[in-house]
Amino acid sequence: LRLCCNLTAAFDHMSQGLGMFDDSARLILVNERYREMYGLTPEQGQPGCTLRDLFLARKSIGTMPLDIDQYLSEAMKQLKAGNATDRVMTMADGRVYAISNRPLARGGWVSTHQDITDQKRQAQERDRMAAEEKRRSGIDAAIAGFRQRIERMIETVSHNAGSMRTTAATLLKSSNT
Repeated sequence: LRLCCNLTAAFDHMSQGLGMFDDSARLILVNERYREMYGLTPEQGQPGCTLRDLFLARKSIGTMPLDIDQYLSEAMKQLKAGNATDRVMTMADGRVYAISNRPLARGGWVSTHQDITDQKRQAQERDRMAAEEKRRSGIDAAIAGFRQRIERMIETVSHNAGSMRTTAATLLKSSNT
């Protein structure tokens, strides 16, 4: 009994949502984090319900952004073939979940759901900052190149102005004589 209570407490305190399904796609085990991530009540995410029922409940809440039949068909085909599946799903409110399904040897599978919204935003921010730095470097290089060309032009104009003064002075002297 104590082991069961400890396991339940451990499952409910995981940072990941966890669902375990039998080979007929019925929920065997679900933790509190899974229900919380998808806005499900304990009644909606109760062991014994089918995956379809779980998805229908999520669809009604707005936490199942995909076509249920298509998703079920793809997932079940992969799981029955013994293939693990991984996908990233974006919720309507912008949260991003990494979902991993791992088949069990005796049939059924374990599904873990991790909220990766912060990691995704941090990666996007890093990409944005890298792109900004690249643009800034390009602008700095363009300015440096422009400055060099202008300095050469000013030097040329200055040199030519000196030559023109010398020529003007010589012409003035010649015209006076």
